[in-house]
Amino acid sequence: MLHDAREWKQGRIGEILQFFIYKDFAVEMQDLADRTEKRAPLLYGKCQIPSPDISAIKTARFFVELKTKTKHQLWGGGAIDDPIKYAARTEEGIDRDKWHHYQQASQRWRQPVVLSVLCIKAGDMIAATLDQLGKPRCSPRPEYDLVNWDIRQFSSLASFDADRLQRLFNFNNPEPRIKILQDLWLQQMPREQQVRSVLSWLSARQLQFDVVRQFIFDQIEREWK
Repeated sequence: MLHDAREWKQGRIGEILQFFIYKDFAVEMQDLADRTEKRAPLLYGKCQIPSPDISAIKTARFFVELKTKTKHQLWGGGAIDDPIKYAARTEEGIDRDKWHHYQQASQRWRQPVVLSVLCIKAGDMIAATLDQLGKPRCSPRPEYDLVNWDIRQFSSLASFDADRLQRLFNFNNPEPRIKILQDLWLQQMPREQQVRSVLSWLSARQLQFDVVRQFIFDQIEREWK
């Protein structure tokens, strides 16, 4: 079952942590996937369009796609015969079809889409709008149908104690108190006080607030109101 899969567990706990980090930026969040039994939420207009996870509002409305990754991916520079060359770099990305769907959702509802990534091994949380990220590097191999961007194009929203963050996401042999917390969080949205306690234990720290405000929230409010 999906709810037993490690990928789903990792994504669920990562969503909860990011959800409350955004609340620290005075962003109101609505989980669009909460009523879909974890299938991709759909937006209805002239057609059904798969949407990002979250509908958010600060001054202007926007969508947020929350991703939780074990590690950032290293692009080695590609093959000699690649039609388009990209230098070696560290990247984050999403499925190509989701990228197209989110662009459609953004255009249809006149709201930007923020791609937000929590990286467990790096102990960081980064974000950028799809407009800011621009044209991605598309994977040349069809079995990896992904679009990817240099992580330097993202803004850092928060940092964490990477060792403790990895302990929180250890599903194979978790510490007893972490196992209790995992089981609880996977069943329901926890109380805010409990999440704040965990964020404190993780040494969560907001980064570059002025930069984030300028390059994410202010841009959204300026261009999309």
